[in-house]
Amino acid sequence: LGFGTGLNVNNANAGSIPKVTIAGSQIYGGDDGIVVSHTAAGTAYAGQLKITDSLFEQMNNGGITLSTGSNAAIGADLVRSQVSFVGTTAISLTAGGTSGIGFHMRDSTLSNAPSALLRTAGTSSISATLIRSHLHNSTTAVAHGLGRIRMEETNVSANVKGLVNNGSPNIVSAGNNWIVDN
Repeated sequence: LGFGTGLNVNNANAGSIPKVTIAGSQIYGGDDGIVVSHTAAGTAYAGQLKITDSLFEQMNNGGITLSTGSNAAIGADLVRSQVSFVGTTAISLTAGGTSGIGFHMRDSTLSNAPSALLRTAGTSSISATLIRSHLHNSTTAVAHGLGRIRMEETNVSANVKGLVNNGSPNIVSAGNNWIVDN
């Protein structure tokens, strides 16, 4: 309780590739859960963030924040995990330069964030896939600014706004989807 950022990975060194795995962990009561910034110029390889069976709760600011710059990229997996009761946004993805972010969420829950549960932004490509997950109790479930979001068997409920598309034409619902917004 009372810490700044639970995990802060800031990679600005060309040629280095951040790889972070978190399993069966809890980050509770700080300013931010995880912040990964991969901005190394000339890094053609993707950094990796893998989170499994973990809980991020009661953050003053954000739950998980991923950002890229130059031509660096990040691949992130969130599996059987929960991000809830955060001060702003549960998951924030920002891709800059000619970089990209691939975000895959499966069997997970995002809830209780006053700004958004999932926010995408930037000037480069973002691909997000949400499978068998639940997004609930927020002002906005998905604030989509760039790239492509694919949802399969994902429940979006009890949000003021479900899906807000801020410019990107690609929000895809595939398979059996339960999307309820009340």
